Amino acid sequence: MKNDRRCPRFRTAQGSSGLIPGILILFLFSPECLAQEQLLPVIVEGRGGYINASGRMVIPPQFFESHPFSDGLALVRKGEDPHLTDSRAGYVNPAGEFHEIPGAGMLGEYREGLARARFFSRHVFLGTSWCFIDLSGSIVIRTEYDDVGDFSEGLAWVELRVHILFFLISDTFGYIDRTGAPAIPVQFEGAGNFSEGLANVTLKGKKGYINHRGEFVIPPRFDGVGPFSTGLAAVRIGDRWGFVDTLGSVVIPPAFEDARPFVDGLAAVKSGGIWGFIRRSGETAIAPQYSNVSGFHQGLSAVNIDGKWGYIDTTGALRIRPQFDYAMAFWDGAAMVEVEHRRGYIDPTGKYIWQPHN
Repeated sequence: MKNDRRCPRFRTAQGSSGLIPGILILFLFSPECLAQEQLLPVIVEGRGGYINASGRMVIPPQFFESHPFSDGLALVRKGEDPHLTDSRAGYVNPAGEFHEIPGAGMLGEYREGLARARFFSRHVFLGTSWCFIDLSGSIVIRTEYDDVGDFSEGLAWVELRVHILFFLISDTFGYIDRTGAPAIPVQFEGAGNFSEGLANVTLKGKKGYINHRGEFVIPPRFDGVGPFSTGLAAVRIGDRWGFVDTLGSVVIPPAFEDARPFVDGLAAVKSGGIWGFIRRSGETAIAPQYSNVSGFHQGLSAVNIDGKWGYIDTTGALRIRPQFDYAMAFWDGAAMVEVEHRRGYIDPTGKYIWQPHN
């Protein structure tokens, strides 16, 4: 494949960054490269590659594991043998160039320019260490935490476990900033990502929401919570879901068996074992009638009707007839669908841009 001049090739540079010794390969991207069309992961004869939105193969199938692009890079695993011990994990750029992250036992997808990376320690009794790497592949944050989350709105949750021999004494969560410094002390029983300025945390068995300073904006009083979207979040009280605003006021009373975030002005809710959609006012927009739904994205939602998946628009009109064994939400003008355990992609009209492959 010819190299896209908007996406400079990787180059090597002398130097080392702590846990990655020797030669460090740098990722070099221009803004044009990061802004180019999104590539979609596909599988052909057991190997992962990437196509563009028109269905043209851009990065030939060669990976044992391939993930969607995020921040201009995609997490992949390649090698001569599919076993983890005989493969290499790293990232591929839109030009198809692969860069291994040596010594990494686990890698995450990039979020806000940083990715989680877990490196095996040289000292057996020290176990492993979690770090964050930037788009160049350099370690920029080293931590001593037992687990870490992705960055969201400039903060990432971290988990600290304290053991005495084989007994877990405490397990608490907090947040760090992009320098690795503690931003919110470890003190919670659970923690989630930030959305619209708030993150859900668990304290004394109940869930609430904090701001970036770690202050409770909505005290922990819920049994289940979801992320904020367009100013509302789904919350569970007992066995029923409703919605609250960013001040914690109940906007839609808990009356549903399940609920998902608002997108395109509608939220999927479950009543009587079937799914429908409501408006922000709480009024029914599309009556419950589906055994499952994806929720709306780009004006369409996948819905399951009598065991087959199709797509409806925000009025409830059927736009793509039920014909798939599984279907996902639309992103960047394409949706992944599955037929007889084979995956493909369709456009918003239902036309295949990539026929299902093994």
